[in-house]
Amino acid sequence: MLSNARYFIRTSIRQIFGKRLGYSAIHILGLSVGLASFLVASLYSIDEVSYDKFHPSHDRIYRLVVDWDGDGVQRNWARSSFPVGRVADGAIPEITERVRIRKNPGTDLITIGKVPFYEPDLLMVEPEFFNLFGFQLIAGNVDDVLAEKNGIVLTQEISRRYFGDENPIGKIVRFDDRFDLKVTGIAKNPPSQSHIQFNVLVSFNLLDDIFADSRLNHWGQFDHYTYLKIADGATKMDVEAKMMGFLSSQAPEWVSEKITLKLQPIESIHLGSNRQSELRPNSNSTYYLVFMSAALLILVVASFNYINLSYAIYMSRIKEIAIRQILGSKKTALLIGLVAESVLVSMLALVIGMATVSLSIEEIGQSTGKNLTQFYEPWFWLLAILIALGTGVLSGIPPAFRLLRNNNLAVDKGLKPKAKSAHWLIFTQLGISSLLIMAMLAVTQQLNFLQETSLGFNGASILVIPIKDRTHNADYKTILSEIESVSGIDGASFSSSTPGSSNALTYTYTISGANKADVALTTVIADESFCKLYDIKLIRGRLNSLSSSDGHVGILLNQSAVDFLELDEPIGKQVVGKITGEIVGVVEDFQVNSLHNLVEPVIIYNFLPTLRYVSVRSTTGFNREKIDNLAEVWSKRYEKYPMEYSFLEDDNLKLYSYEKGILHSINILVCVAVFIAVIGLIGHATLLRKSKAREFSIRKVLGASPLLVLRSTAGVVWKYLLFGAMLVCSLGFVAIEFWLQNFPYRPEIDVWVYVAPVIIVSVLFLVIVGALLVRQAGNNPIKYLRDL
Repeated sequence: MLSNARYFIRTSIRQIFGKRLGYSAIHILGLSVGLASFLVASLYSIDEVSYDKFHPSHDRIYRLVVDWDGDGVQRNWARSSFPVGRVADGAIPEITERVRIRKNPGTDLITIGKVPFYEPDLLMVEPEFFNLFGFQLIAGNVDDVLAEKNGIVLTQEISRRYFGDENPIGKIVRFDDRFDLKVTGIAKNPPSQSHIQFNVLVSFNLLDDIFADSRLNHWGQFDHYTYLKIADGATKMDVEAKMMGFLSSQAPEWVSEKITLKLQPIESIHLGSNRQSELRPNSNSTYYLVFMSAALLILVVASFNYINLSYAIYMSRIKEIAIRQILGSKKTALLIGLVAESVLVSMLALVIGMATVSLSIEEIGQSTGKNLTQFYEPWFWLLAILIALGTGVLSGIPPAFRLLRNNNLAVDKGLKPKAKSAHWLIFTQLGISSLLIMAMLAVTQQLNFLQETSLGFNGASILVIPIKDRTHNADYKTILSEIESVSGIDGASFSSSTPGSSNALTYTYTISGANKADVALTTVIADESFCKLYDIKLIRGRLNSLSSSDGHVGILLNQSAVDFLELDEPIGKQVVGKITGEIVGVVEDFQVNSLHNLVEPVIIYNFLPTLRYVSVRSTTGFNREKIDNLAEVWSKRYEKYPMEYSFLEDDNLKLYSYEKGILHSINILVCVAVFIAVIGLIGHATLLRKSKAREFSIRKVLGASPLLVLRSTAGVVWKYLLFGAMLVCSLGFVAIEFWLQNFPYRPEIDVWVYVAPVIIVSVLFLVIVGALLVRQAGNNPIKYLRDL
């Protein structure tokens, strides 16, 4: 049997590289594209699910998060307050380690000599940082590198940027123009598969010199990320229960009654967390599943192509196989040989696919924003080989069984397998291609909706400048006048946050006449120019000044806050919280976050110490000269802090960066799917042409015209095509509607999203298949009737 199999393999090699080289090339090309696409998607998938698994004991590391339930308003924070972290100070023995991390808003000023740098990835961390996490030091001792409050650790990359080839250990770095810190360690650049990214680490102990004790020990000031490691054998549920007991005994009643402490596994954060104040935007498991499903479907399509093309090729070998059976060859040996041929084609396709991926791996990484270094790992190559083997075996078995089911009399009767049994393969493949195109169109429409939907404010042509030195906030009116004196500047405003950028604050308030007490409201602290600058519409009350007649702070609410508080007449109501004042106006709803979140109840007032940004509008746009003039004005007031700026529209769009990356990847997959579909159509048309060759010939001899012959075939094809179109449209509608349920804001998907892909694929099918059948109908019938 093995000798027959070996002989059949040698014959298969001749079949592949002999007179059927053209078909073999189509086989290999289609399968190589499918395998390459799936392997790239696998790299992407492996990267996504590998986040934070490089830490030792990652399965026992959790982030302590806070759920706040304030009279019906549920807020889920990624951060917690400084005193909450005391749960690890011996109160709960199951907690063995703790690290708190602080990330200041925006960037931090680092000065080397006299050269300033704005560093966006600076973290303040507790000394146990390198003990708990898997980040590695190149220089320095993990136990004491951040023990002193003046210690600072740089990554390799940032060390070269600051100091070139010099040894930075012991060098002095000035932080925030206030503190001279000494470089005590150099860390390896953090792995890309970490939700904690940093360039600079500063000792958490320095916070004692930055903030007063009243700020650090405030239970409601959620400024820090707290990570805990629990003992082996301890359960998450037990530790959470003990944390709530600690909260009840140690925290003020207004805290313990409203917040719930939870443990979030560190390895689940990247794909499963969308809490307020995340360290950075995380991924989304919904988009990830769409992407991986598309990649898997492409591999299925490529395999179906292979099966269809194999049917077409095996038709010409039916006599060969029948003669071998008559001469005593066992079906098992023949089956092994046929499947071996399929595996051989699959392995050749793998070689081509892997070579293609290898040549383009850097470009793929840049376009997806991923570090795909796993491609060079031996285990990935082994995985690729196993996938190719599995694809070859599963793709080779159906046509081989079909061929071997023909009995030995096939030689005498001239029997040929019919194409009907392959119709479901090609129409399934076309259906998958249609679904992928639907997915691309739906994701595109959703992303366009998120980017183009009105957020309730006008953010066009606005430049945002973060304030690093708030000691000048009391002079904000003078500073605004200086900024507005620059030619081409239409207006400016001081505020604590910028609309649509997910950087708003949250405080608790008691409002007279409301049916809720100590309610948490999203807070925008802003001057009297804010609403005018951002074109936020006034509904009632006044807007021109945020100071009431009796000297109290004038306060604005958005309509969602009025509805939430159930205030029939909000004007004049008293507010007690971070400030004391009265409500003087109500504005229309506007988004402080992205459209990933619903509009929140918002309170607006002025509080000078918390103004953190200056927004500047120029309806004619910002050219280099205008920005330089602004920087000159800024430097006169903030001499030690060079002007740093960004454009609000760019800041808003960054919140949708993951969606844009996924859409780009899906677009590529759709192009690949259509390409493979075309190859599949060629294979199916070839199979259909071969199966209809004698029928066409007999009909022509009996006097039928080529058009009549084609109509008889089209009648069969149309049944499959219409049924498949209805099924695909239904499946696409259900899948897209289910997917859209994950978004608080979503468009009404246009009908053409479901119909256009089916029409495109159907036309493609009719053109390719029709062209080959027309060619067959015009052939000389004698050629196909010789053996009758």
